[in-house]
Amino acid sequence: MTKRKSYPVVEIYGPTIQGEGLLIGLPTLFLRLGGCDYRCSWCDSLFAVLPDQLRGSVSHMSPTDILKTLSDKDPTGHCDWLTLTGGNPLLYDLESLFEGLQGNWYINVETQGSIWRDCLLHRSVKKVTVSPKPPSSGYSPDLDVLRVYKHHLGSKLNFKVVIFNEEDLDFAGFIRVNFPTVAMTLQLGTVTDDTATSLCAKLALLTELALSDTRFTGVPVLPQLHVLMWGHRRRV
Repeated sequence: MTKRKSYPVVEIYGPTIQGEGLLIGLPTLFLRLGGCDYRCSWCDSLFAVLPDQLRGSVSHMSPTDILKTLSDKDPTGHCDWLTLTGGNPLLYDLESLFEGLQGNWYINVETQGSIWRDCLLHRSVKKVTVSPKPPSSGYSPDLDVLRVYKHHLGSKLNFKVVIFNEEDLDFAGFIRVNFPTVAMTLQLGTVTDDTATSLCAKLALLTELALSDTRFTGVPVLPQLHVLMWGHRRRV
């Protein structure tokens, strides 16, 4: 197979903190690739999804150029982690990218789990955060593909389920029952006009609902920490 020479980069930013999932709060660099096979109803990164927004904003960068830009962002090496996000970065074979970045950071790949790629087995990939899309997104996951993730990745795999309503929460319970050994977080969904006060109220309600459901024993309930602190503005 011919290795990719470049990748469609929407943005590279950091150091900042991871705002979601099992790595929440950890210093992190972010690499966002453009393109997605979904159009979720509440997507908060359409600038990396919609072709008309991608035109003129994507830079096609080689792994070497990506490495240099990331290193320039964090010259003191404050970040141990690099999160690769989108869109859906698994539209692309990432083997060449992982080869170019190996040894510099622990890599966390974020995806909705619609596509499996063997490049996720690369030794540089330490976490794969799959967000099975709940009913409010307008999509539903392919459980067979999620089983492939579980089979190949073991403890590297974790699920992050975004929750906007009780139907989404019940969906998360369904995923938990079907994949009881996969680490999971419940992630509060947010909208652009949320305030810190409204977010805390929603988080309290979600927490109470999760605590009353035995399917979520041991499952963390989390805010989008970056939204709580900075709102929905892009961290560039």
